[in-house]
Amino acid sequence: MKRSLDWNYSCSLCLDDSCLETSTHLFRDCSLSSRIWAASFLGIRGQMGHNISIQAWIINWINFLFQKSDYVTTVPIFISTLWRIWCIRNSHKFNGVAPDLALSMTQIMAEASMVTSCINHRLPTKVNLDLLTSDDLSASTNIRNYFLVFLIGHTLCSNYVRLKCDDSWKHGFKAAAGWLIQYANGEVFRQDSARFWASSPLHAESMALLYAITDAISHGFRHIDATTDCLQLVLQVTGNMDVSHDAKLIIRSIISLISTTHCISISYCPRQLNRIAHFIARLAME
Repeated sequence: MKRSLDWNYSCSLCLDDSCLETSTHLFRDCSLSSRIWAASFLGIRGQMGHNISIQAWIINWINFLFQKSDYVTTVPIFISTLWRIWCIRNSHKFNGVAPDLALSMTQIMAEASMVTSCINHRLPTKVNLDLLTSDDLSASTNIRNYFLVFLIGHTLCSNYVRLKCDDSWKHGFKAAAGWLIQYANGEVFRQDSARFWASSPLHAESMALLYAITDAISHGFRHIDATTDCLQLVLQVTGNMDVSHDAKLIIRSIISLISTTHCISISYCPRQLNRIAHFIARLAME
């Protein structure tokens, strides 16, 4: 507009063509943005502070939220709302996707929850998978051919995912889990970690497997090939060994979770074939 180019300068989300799409209008004053802010967990009314710039408005709100006891939750929601408005605008502008307020609320809370989880667990920087060898990523291809495997349910279909999980445990009950989800072709879908308290190494290993399976199921996967370097855990989950007292509740949770899958194989593998998950868990302890 400053250079007098022939273009539509109006907001693509407003019904009023007279509304110019500035950053202040898009993120705060737009009718759709105002509805999103009002419907959010924060209940922000856009007209509050409409005389100040969007930069000052954002800074003021973040400073205000940081003074509250629940800032770990509210600040991620505020930032996720800004990000979601930007995504809605781009999807509508370039792909013609109609804004969905209900879906947007769900996405905002999901993104904010992920950030809050990272803050609570103080998760480390993700492992740079580009630095790992092809053997590291494809190692589980041969695990099921050479090591103990228990198959629960029908035969794994071609679109199953592999889970690699491991723990890092120290005396004093501090523990962390690391896991990696791969497609059957070896492509990495995601990696994650979590910190928690565990009373024993088996307890920590059980938590790592529980986290990994839960994560895979939450992303819609129902055919799963899981590997762990704890043979005792594999035997107990599959009913081939009495369940230890220190991990009884966790193993029961794993068994219950397994029943929601279509098919799952649980394999033992040596530590050297599971070093990615171990490395992720070790980073989470630092």
